[in-house]
Parts: sequence; structure tokens; C-alpha cells
Amino acid sequence: MRFALPGFVVCRALRSSALERSYELAREGDGRIFVARSRAFDDPLQQQRAWQQLEQLRELELDGVARLVRVERVGKSVISLAERAPGIGLDERSRGHPLALGELLAIAEQLSRILMQLHARLPLHGDLRPATIAIDSEIRQVTLVDAGIGRVFEQGQTLIHEHDFLDTRLPYVAPEQLGRSPTPPDGRADLHALGVTLYELATGRRPFTASTVSELVRAQLVRRPRPPQELRPGLPPTLALIIMKLLEKQPDQRYQSARGLHIDLVRLVLGVAQGETELSFPLA
Repeated sequence: MRFALPGFVVCRALRSSALERSYELAREGDGRIFVARSRAFDDPLQQQRAWQQLEQLRELELDGVARLVRVERVGKSVISLAERAPGIGLDERSRGHPLALGELLAIAEQLSRILMQLHARLPLHGDLRPATIAIDSEIRQVTLVDAGIGRVFEQGQTLIHEHDFLDTRLPYVAPEQLGRSPTPPDGRADLHALGVTLYELATGRRPFTASTVSELVRAQLVRRPRPPQELRPGLPPTLALIIMKLLEKQPDQRYQSARGLHIDLVRLVLGVAQGETELSFPLA
């Protein structure tokens, strides 16, 4: 079925799965670019719940998060319309290669600050990964492409059957999000996803790779990743410790808030700027 939204022109399709489709749209009149996502729901109660949650996200205005401007119900579907984040995805920026230390630290510090603000309004983003983070490389400014639309749309979906689940989403899922924990995930799951992202940007590879879902899940539950400084000699030791702390299996052993992480990263950034790459201090 062809997608249409009054007042907008479809530029291109971005993604298509069994239940969800996304498109890049241009607004008639000024040509401003937006991203529309459409998810079909067979259960009217799930559709109503998703619409209500997206309406709550629409009320958020946070620095560093692309704004959700419109939510609609059309037939069985819920459609979200968000501003397009400036720049390109971090996955496109890195393309499997380590980033320069200055850029890596700038990205880490900004993301910790964005999560600190977001977690003050929401318990969980739930879909943090390089593909959902945009960067304007000229000014080294990062933006989350949304405040968690993916988490809302994925409710009730069996993601394991998505053709790209193993490569695009599962690597960033925290152990407690794998259905083995009696308590629901909170903001510390986002911090784990940030740890995976920073590990990848620092080393050019993810903490774990696998050819099957079950193999990757087992690694995420029981294996410890190689310290990033083994893959990238010369990485500041404190940055390596921060990344490994974010990747702890147990939420209680990670940073307990984005604020604590932000404090440590600001201290590290200032130290590196002064030439103290071997700076060491107790982590928050």
C-alpha cells in the first residue's frame, strides 16, 4: 500500500518490515525534511497504548533529541512524524573503523549529557545504537533521531524474526532486556547500549560477534568482552575503564545514572585536552 501524508511529499523509503515502514518526507512549502514511521497493529488495545505513549513523547522538547511533531492513527496503523536529525548516522560515520580520540570523546560527553536530560523525563529510551544517533561531523554535534519511538513500536513484536535483528539491534541489548531479569529495564540499559556504541566507535568492532541469535545472547549473558585497549593500544586507560563499566552484566555494577557518567567524561575530556592521556581517578 502506498504511503501518503497530507502536506508532505515522500522522498524515499527508509526501512520496511512485516509490521513497520519508515519514509523520508519533505514538507510542502518549505521543503523541510521529516521522518515518518508507520506501524500496523492487529490489537486495538496495543494500537491505543502505542498512540498514547507516542503522544507523551510528542510533548518532550529536549536538546539533542529530534522532536516528534505529529502522531496519527490511520486504520490499524499508528504514524509518527519526527524532525530529521541533522547529519548522518554514527554507523555511517564510523563504517567499522575507530574514530579519532577527540571525536570519540566529544560524542561520548554529548551522549551522556543527552541521556541525563532524557532520563529525567523518561525511564528508558530503549533503542540506543549508532543507527539511531546522528552526527553533524563539521561541528561534532550529535542528536538522537528520536526519544524512543522504536521502543514503543516494538511492543508486541517478535523481533527475533526480523531479518536484520541479529546485526542491527541485538548487539546493543542489555542482558536484563533478554527476558532473564525479574525487574523491568531502566535507564541503566541505555547506559549499557551506550557502552556497546562507544566500544564500537573506539575499536572498530562490537564487544561480541556471532552467527546466530542464540550464540550472541549467550555471549551477552555470560562472556566478558576484551578490554578495548587490547584492540586499540594507546586508548586512555580511564576511557577503557569507563566503557567496561558501562558493559557490566549486572545493572547494579554499571553507572547508576547518566549524571555520574557525564561527570567522569567531562573530567576525562578536560584532562586529555591538557595532555593528560594517562589521567586516572576513581569512577563515579
